[in-house]
Parts: sequence; structure tokens; C-alpha cells
Amino acid sequence: MAPLKLLAWTCLFGGLGLIAWALVLDPGKPLSRPEDDHFFLVSRSESARESDALTRYQCARCHLLPERAKLPQEESCVSCHQGIFRGDYDTRFSKAAIERWKSHIHHLMAVPSLVNVSSHLKREWVESYLRSPNVVRPHLGAMMPRLKLGDEEIREILEVLYKNAPREKESAVTLSDNSARGETLYRERGCQSCHEFSGVLPRSGGLEGESFRNLPINIRLAPDLRFVRERMTKEAFAKWLRNESGSRDEALMPKFTLADEEIDSLYAFLIGEQLGPQQNNEDFAVLPFLSRDVFYLEIEEKITKKVCWHCHAKVIPRTGDGGPGNTGGFGYEGAGLDLGSYEGILRGSTRREPEQRNILEKNEKGIPKVIAHLLARHSELQGKNEEQYLGMPLGLPPLSAEEIQLLWSWIEQGARYNR
Repeated sequence: MAPLKLLAWTCLFGGLGLIAWALVLDPGKPLSRPEDDHFFLVSRSESARESDALTRYQCARCHLLPERAKLPQEESCVSCHQGIFRGDYDTRFSKAAIERWKSHIHHLMAVPSLVNVSSHLKREWVESYLRSPNVVRPHLGAMMPRLKLGDEEIREILEVLYKNAPREKESAVTLSDNSARGETLYRERGCQSCHEFSGVLPRSGGLEGESFRNLPINIRLAPDLRFVRERMTKEAFAKWLRNESGSRDEALMPKFTLADEEIDSLYAFLIGEQLGPQQNNEDFAVLPFLSRDVFYLEIEEKITKKVCWHCHAKVIPRTGDGGPGNTGGFGYEGAGLDLGSYEGILRGSTRREPEQRNILEKNEKGIPKVIAHLLARHSELQGKNEEQYLGMPLGLPPLSAEEIQLLWSWIEQGARYNR
């Protein structure tokens, strides 16, 4: 969590939305023009008054949706980020502000469209994903956050996404020796240049360690093919590869010409291989406390103004609403929590009951509450949802072991501002 000037409020795949406004703010640095850091603190669109679940959970801040108008650029995290790098704001804001924003945008530069999901994704899989999001696109960085979606709200979302879509019956698939031919085709057609097939074949290429922002967009949007068996019927898989009815016009897949038997072989390979564990299924190891002194300004620079302030910011009277972690968003009421200042951290969650407000207080396991939320994010990425703690940062990659070590050491040392 470091200077927070525009990463974007998390909504990837269904809800990662309002991060964009907060990332631009940094009260510790002077601006060339005072209005620069207020531009992205937009008020909610008139459409927010609608009552359906897609609107309440602000899905359009990241995704293109069927039968929904595209949000204005300043209200869409992805469009706003793309516009910054495209130069859309160069004549409206100072060069220093633009460069500062660019240096902090790593996520929500691209997300999958939801316009044609009914043409290729199983309704049952989308429902299960809404209930428990996981890492489908390992090189995208941000992902759909874990939202408080009830059965009725999930039904509302599915009714929109699958409106007028026929329920296809899934035909039986004979694996036999088609799988070996499918693996050959997979390699010959270069599928591994973009896709992970985790637990079977890794993606080829030497981009490890690169920022998510710097990866080519086709790699960022490429899903892990271990999920094909859960996401797509054989019929949908064939239609997708053939691009029937323009079902993947917005995707970046090459236009292959494949015979029916080749498609059958590829599908047999993708659903028939024995799957090993995903890379993110390793248990997270907590590092021992630091022996050196840690003070607030280091925490602010490396953690709270890097990540936390995206969603937990001080309310700006003119335009800022404080983020989902303060005043609410993405279906959450908001905790009244400002992590943009030392005083805000010590004050804690002002909207909670008095005994629940202190985020530095230890729980029954001796873990500070704020640390428990950070550890829960690691658990979520392993498919283990914590009932008591929502993983933070919401919908974004978890803090590293070193960042958690730094913050926890600071708390253990008394959360000092300075000596």
C-alpha cells in the first residue's frame, strides 16, 4: 500500500470498480494545478439510482455489460486508465500529475467483456464464480472481488447476462486417443504463448517478474485453460474457436481455421489431462518480526499510500466519497475507515461498534485485525474464504510477505509515528 494515485477501485469480473479516483491523490506532494487530484473523485452516475444488482454492485465500472450504456470515462476504472496512457487528459492536467498517475497504474488496464458470456460460458460456472471468485486469468493482476451477493442478486445478474440465451445440453465427450492429437495441436498452434494450462503445461515466454501493466494485453486477458472443463461445453468451445455469430469479436485470439476433428481433439486434451495444483495453491509463510525500528512514514510510503488508500480514503468535501472501505461501495456499507493518515489508522472504523473499531487490536489468535484481513487475501487465492475476515486489498494481488512483515512489526513495536 504506497502513494495512491490511481490504481482504481476494484471490480474486476463483476465488481472491481472505484479504485481509479483514489490513486491520483497524494496530499504529501504539491500539484501543478490544485484541481488535478480532484478530477477522478467523481460523483456516482444517475444510473446508480437503478435497483438491479449489476448497478448496485457497480459492475459497469470495469466491464462492458449487455443492454447497458457505457459509463462516462471518468466513472469507468478501465476506460479512465486507458485514457491516461492514451493521452486523453494531457491538455487538461499537469504533466507532473499525469506522470504520477501513470507510475501507479498497474491494474485494471483491461478486463473481459461480459456482453457475450452467454455464448460460451456455462451459466452454472458463472454462478459458482460469483459466489466464490478465483484466479481465472493469472496474468491480469486484479480480479473480481469477493462480494456479498445473495441468491436473489446472483439470479438478477444471471438473468441479464443470459437473457434469451437457450440452455444448451452438454453432449458426452469421448477422450480416447484424441487427447494426444490435441496436445500436438495445442503446441503447433502456439496456445502456450498466451495461455497457462496450470498443472499441465506452463505458458512459454520470458516475461516473469514484469509488472502486470507491462505484459501484452493478449497475455493479460488469456484465461488459465485448466478451467475449460468447468466453463465451456464442447459445443460452446467449438463455436468460440470458429467465432460463430461474432461471439469473440472482442477477444484477442488469433483466427484459426480448424476442422471439426481438430476441435474435438483440442477439447479432449484440455478436459482429459490430469491436473496438478495451481501455482497459487502454496501455503503463505509469515516472516518473523523485524529487529530494526519501523515508523509510520515508512508504512505510509510502502503500504498505506500504495494500496490501502485506494478504498479507505478521507472524504473530500467537494467531490470525494472516501471509497468503499470508508463510505461504502460494491454492495458494502463502508466501515468509516481512513487509512490515508496516521490519525485515521489509530481512529479505526468509525462506523463500527466501539469494541470493533480498533484495527490494530489483536484477535483471539493474537493477530492484529488489519493483518488478519491481509492474510485472508492469501487464503482467498488458495480457494479458502474466511468467514470473519474479508481479504484485503479487495480484488487485487495480496501484499507480499515482506510488506506484511513490515506492517506487523510496526504494530508490534507500538505503531509509533517516530522516535
